[in-house]
Amino acid sequence: MIFYEPSSRDRGLLPHDPFKSLVAPRPIGWVSTRSASGAVNLAPYSFFNAVGENPPMLAFSSNGAKDSSTFAGEIDEFVWNLVTWELREAMNETSAPLPRGSSEFERAALEMAPRAWWRRRASPPVPARWSVASSTTSSCTTWTGARATSTS
Repeated sequence: MIFYEPSSRDRGLLPHDPFKSLVAPRPIGWVSTRSASGAVNLAPYSFFNAVGENPPMLAFSSNGAKDSSTFAGEIDEFVWNLVTWELREAMNETSAPLPRGSSEFERAALEMAPRAWWRRRASPPVPARWSVASSTTSSCTTWTGARATSTS
């Protein structure tokens, strides 16, 4: 039996923190966002899930203030896009660390759905080859650690 404590794990026995793999299966949240200045972002999140049904609620967690969490907080909105088998390689490409302002859509050779389609439903864009997308209005952003908690 292995005793696991995140802050004091035996790094010889567990060189990689197993926390993410302890809850399975775990859906991937492929989150698209738009900043207040119009920059777009598309990134996969393994800490994502449906967390309520009345009202329907989706949530994702970011390890630090990455573009997705920052942009979602700026305009209080994000879109969850279903990752299908056909889009798995593109989704992997969007996980690469890019400088702010660089386009994950371009890196993964993904077209955005026509603006006339997604703008009627959400501010953040969606991939043109989407099968399911859910626009979500952010009602609460919680920063942990040294950051304060804010609610909008």
